[in-house]
Amino acid sequence: MRSRPLLVVAIVALLALLPVAPVGATTDAPNTCSGATAAKPLNTWIADAVEPSGDVDWFRFTTASNRYALVTLGKLAANYTLELYSSCGTKLATSARSGVQYEEIYRYLPAGAYRVRVSGVSGAHSATNYQVRFRSLAEGVLMLSYRTWTDSGNLYVVGEILNNTAQTRKWVKALVTFYDASSQQLGSTYFTYSHIDLMKPRTRSPAGPRYAPIPVGYHHYRVTAAPGTVTDNIPVGNLKVTPGTPYDTSWNRHYPGTLTNNNGFALTDAEVVVTLYNSSGGVVNADFDYPTTPIAAGATVDFDIMVWDHYAGVNRYVFQAEGE
Repeated sequence: MRSRPLLVVAIVALLALLPVAPVGATTDAPNTCSGATAAKPLNTWIADAVEPSGDVDWFRFTTASNRYALVTLGKLAANYTLELYSSCGTKLATSARSGVQYEEIYRYLPAGAYRVRVSGVSGAHSATNYQVRFRSLAEGVLMLSYRTWTDSGNLYVVGEILNNTAQTRKWVKALVTFYDASSQQLGSTYFTYSHIDLMKPRTRSPAGPRYAPIPVGYHHYRVTAAPGTVTDNIPVGNLKVTPGTPYDTSWNRHYPGTLTNNNGFALTDAEVVVTLYNSSGGVVNADFDYPTTPIAAGATVDFDIMVWDHYAGVNRYVFQAEGE
């Protein structure tokens, strides 16, 4: 457990272009905003395809509460753009990453009807289906996504936590709880802290991997996030992450780079975190490195984050840095 007050101050994202497997066929979405009259279900993946070239897909979603929402466009077989509209003539936001990186829009939305537009960039198209999802997010500290696997009698969990509140939070946790077939809790709840010690409002942090011994009588488990406590700690800003070129060793994937302290004072401690995502924006794995400190004002230091195993499904990765 880390005890120092830290905060996210730099984020850099990169991608790996990977083939995308086809998903089930569906009826083609309307090609016009006015044609998207049927409301699609929230928090559900919807499959469609941009085919042929020039095809445009429109979807309509309705929210009953004033909330933040996360719209995700994933499993891309070509370079697509995601757009969010409050009406057919009013565009609210656009996500247009390069290549086949998943697209996403996260913003506050009053209750009402919204349209989502999916289109190809410069005529990009494919008969392979993409997937789109409109999530209405409750106010609070949420487990946005997680991945689990088992090894030697242990359940391993890595997750991504979203601080979907207006307060900075510290000591946020990812929790793993086991239950029997009657949904009775088995033993203690296991936890790990978020890698980012201080989570600013509306920001994310990975947590884990954390392993938990699988108990006798186990039937299912639950992964959740604990809200931590509200803090008034002041962030350290002006940190710059410059990614290097990832490389492999026998059992690990390395994510190197440099961290520059663009402040007028030295840092006594610093951390760089990397989060790996799949083609639908779900967390795949995460890890961190502590660069050599102190870091003088204006100085640049190296880091090398080693992530266990080689993941073929990494679509995008994001660096975050914090310091004190």
